[in-house]
Amino acid sequence: MNIFYPLQIPLQYSYSYEILLESLITGLTTDLEKVRAIFIWVGSQRIKYLEDVMSDIKTPIGYMLYMKNGSGTYAEFFAHLCRFIDIPCVIVRGIAKGARYEVGDEDLYDCRSVWNCVFIDGEWRIIHCHWAFTGLVGYNHGRWTTLEAESRGMVDHQKPSGGYQVFGIDEFYFLTDPDEFCYFCLPNEEMKRWQLLENPWTYQKFVSVPFLHESFFLYEMNLMFPEKGVIKAPDGQAEIRFKNNLDSEMLFSYRLYYDERLPCKSTQDTLRLKSYSYIYTDRHKVSFVARLPITGIYKLSIRAGWTRQEIVAEFQIHCTSPFPNCLPLPKNPTSGFGYNLRTKTNGLILPSVYQGVVLTPKNLEKIFQFTISPGISVNSVLYHRFYNHQKLQDCVSTTASADNKVTIKVVIPMEVADDRLVLEINARDKKRSRPYRNVCNYLIQSKTEQKTVNVPSQGQAIDVYSRTVQQGLISEIVNYRRPIRIIHDIMKATFILLGEEVEKLEVNLLIY
Repeated sequence: MNIFYPLQIPLQYSYSYEILLESLITGLTTDLEKVRAIFIWVGSQRIKYLEDVMSDIKTPIGYMLYMKNGSGTYAEFFAHLCRFIDIPCVIVRGIAKGARYEVGDEDLYDCRSVWNCVFIDGEWRIIHCHWAFTGLVGYNHGRWTTLEAESRGMVDHQKPSGGYQVFGIDEFYFLTDPDEFCYFCLPNEEMKRWQLLENPWTYQKFVSVPFLHESFFLYEMNLMFPEKGVIKAPDGQAEIRFKNNLDSEMLFSYRLYYDERLPCKSTQDTLRLKSYSYIYTDRHKVSFVARLPITGIYKLSIRAGWTRQEIVAEFQIHCTSPFPNCLPLPKNPTSGFGYNLRTKTNGLILPSVYQGVVLTPKNLEKIFQFTISPGISVNSVLYHRFYNHQKLQDCVSTTASADNKVTIKVVIPMEVADDRLVLEINARDKKRSRPYRNVCNYLIQSKTEQKTVNVPSQGQAIDVYSRTVQQGLISEIVNYRRPIRIIHDIMKATFILLGEEVEKLEVNLLIY
């Protein structure tokens, strides 16, 4: 099939279905080829600009003029063409998340749309001609105020706009997978079989799922959580997580918006939320965390791409209580926190720590180690919200060894009040006269909680030797053949909670 042939059909052929379709499908053998030829031809017609002529509505040109006047639809016209050559084609009516949809909208009964299900080579397939051939760009409700974009704080009040119409061919809506199409359109209840899903969606599920854009599916992304488009954040924090290949060249960013239509005691200065939200990676995961210092309704727009980033998903966040003691991060790199492809391509591999957010006790040394390529020089800087990084020089050290390993040691001093620091790791090639460039970052947090555990069955209180129990330490237990004292204490307290006798436990742990 000549993919350009449908574009070469003269307009005068459209005065007859017989002549038009014979010209379109001559030499084509499969239903897929024929449907594709019809799809390309219809998409190439600039119906809005057709010259008004006297024509029977029962002809292709007549029906296109009928569409120009706002009466016909792409779905009906496409169905006429398919049926004329005996290809079954159903016109499906329902609701849709179009250009005017906002994540969190629950009343979509007025958001109508119409599309097709076509029987091609033994199975029903979905085609949405209207969305494939036309689009509305730049539409804006004027509801949201941009607070943070690409890790930069701002206060940008969006203005309402009706947008403008564009024409083209969007391949996403030709033979769309039903598992993907269900995020955009929902047939009327009496036509729910045309979802083409084994377990059809309900209206409630359709309006509650996250707003996933077509780029999400084109990039073959995978959302781990949440399952809802509206996130409740009673503690002032929300997290969104995707699966991500560690070697992927995909770049991520986000934009945070605030709904100022609702009454809020905040001022414009309060709304400048620079460095409150951030991105972090952990091997095959990438997470977006929003820490919200004021109550209200927010929208978090996730963007991804290789050279040009596009919106892939949107969520609405309902914050009923601000994040406690919420302070901006000392630094918020656009590349996020954690080991990633950028680190690897700059000569640092096999990290001892992959996760971008690291929990560690104060006054306890935390080690970050990499294997480096020959000729790579590495330095590191520690940043804190209230301390000049030069005053923290004694808290971080970088040492390179002869076996091509670099070790970075960090200690959080007890006198540091805010428990969030940023470790910036920079590298350069010694053979080139280029400055150091940032290749990796970690967000280091210290959370101290004194734990007193009560075991009513034994009638005793177990003070875990008044030591700090850290969530990060628990995950490292498997690394100890003979655990250090603090790990020993955590293990002991855990076994006692499970009902072990203290005397037997002492013996067992010693044998281990």
